[in-house]
Amino acid sequence: MKKPVLAITMGDPAGIGPEVTVKALQHRELWEKCIPVVVGEPYVLDMIDTFVPRGKVSIVHLRDVQGTIERFQECFLGDGNYDPAKVLTRLKRCGYNGIVIDDHVPFLTDDTRWGRTARAFENGYIQGMKAMLDYLDAQS
Repeated sequence: MKKPVLAITMGDPAGIGPEVTVKALQHRELWEKCIPVVVGEPYVLDMIDTFVPRGKVSIVHLRDVQGTIERFQECFLGDGNYDPAKVLTRLKRCGYNGIVIDDHVPFLTDDTRWGRTARAFENGYIQGMKAMLDYLDAQS
């Protein structure tokens, strides 16, 4: 029986550090049951190319931060370390038509605890970028 591929993040700047990922990779049982693939910003486009055409992506969470794991802050998409336009373009080119949502959002003064204002902004940003990609496709 073919082992499934399991994507494991390099860590979450707001919580789990890369040391937890390293520790998980040291468990023999993990390797016996699956093929673990460590995913981080440098590998996102490769993972899209590999898994989207196979129909193995059901939902995409977008998040951006400024800084590094040692010192970072949540920020709005496009204001941090990666290019969400590049990610959304690659998703579209690979045939992804599923759900794309924000993940963590920066805290705004007077926003709700869940960040309704920040999430509304992020979702508008994502929808605007998706609409622009559709528009550019229609023009070509």
